Amino acid sequence: MGDSNVIFNKCMNENKRYAECFNMAVGRKIIVPEELYDMDKVFAGQRLDRQGTYEKRRDCIKAYGSQAVCAIIGIENQAEIHSAMVLRSFIYDAYSYDKQLNMIRKRHRENKDLKGAEYIAGFSGKDRIIPVITVCVYYGDEPWEAPTRLHELMDFNYFPETEREFVKQLVNDYRLIVLDVKHMKEDMLEGMETDLQYLFGILQHSHDRKEMEAYIQSNQNELQNIDEDIYNAIAVMTNTDILDNVICKSRKSEGGIDMCKAFEEMIAEGMEKGRIEEQKCSIQKLIITLREIGADEALIRDKVMLRYQLSSADAMEAMQIS
Repeated sequence: MGDSNVIFNKCMNENKRYAECFNMAVGRKIIVPEELYDMDKVFAGQRLDRQGTYEKRRDCIKAYGSQAVCAIIGIENQAEIHSAMVLRSFIYDAYSYDKQLNMIRKRHRENKDLKGAEYIAGFSGKDRIIPVITVCVYYGDEPWEAPTRLHELMDFNYFPETEREFVKQLVNDYRLIVLDVKHMKEDMLEGMETDLQYLFGILQHSHDRKEMEAYIQSNQNELQNIDEDIYNAIAVMTNTDILDNVICKSRKSEGGIDMCKAFEEMIAEGMEKGRIEEQKCSIQKLIITLREIGADEALIRDKVMLRYQLSSADAMEAMQIS
């Protein structure tokens, strides 16, 4: 089905989900989906020492604005706690600012509209850059306890105690915004307006299959026709082993997936797999026992065929494995 990060990124790229995820992370409705626009996820450029190039890829990044772009909003997805995520996010934002600076410089070179010190800098006193905001969407089991401030990664203890607070004020801090999916409060989850609500809800109950089944049943009306990308994300991110035929059986005529039916199919698939594995184990034990008492291979084949209703070819294949 694919890597969970890739599947989740595909879900998040839909503007309504993107906007809601960001708004929940910051605790306020700031952006609307109609004013979000896709951007290139790859940042590439030449190193400052001119020795080679760099390339970084964001999980998700979009421009935001109506009349003009007023912000660049990035979302980074984490399945596990990243102790240096605040620094990683800070670097991504810096690359975004560097890319803007290079674009401004390029525009001035093409227009040939700068002189003197501004020409050297490639940046005029009237130029402005667009603010960058990054949110980390974390869906791991343990609560996020990694640093969310750049200062938390820094050691100020080598400065005299009387000077530490002053030095801290000299060093720019950076805040990491984290949305801890599996530890969201229930009222926050129920207040969501997109189908991310059900992805996040199922993730919160994914540690216990019975709890997950109860959640699906309690939301069966909403889950009877969900988008396939949300369904795929649920399957991959909950480590549920599903097959293509499960999706086919659960697909609605209007194009969505019936999650309730799909869950029943997944349970049935699991039970069938368990039955097959149990039968294989039983067959192997019978073959080993018969061989230990010196039974002829032809007799063993016949016994396996008779007891387990197998064809001659299937019985022979089982004997070769043993």
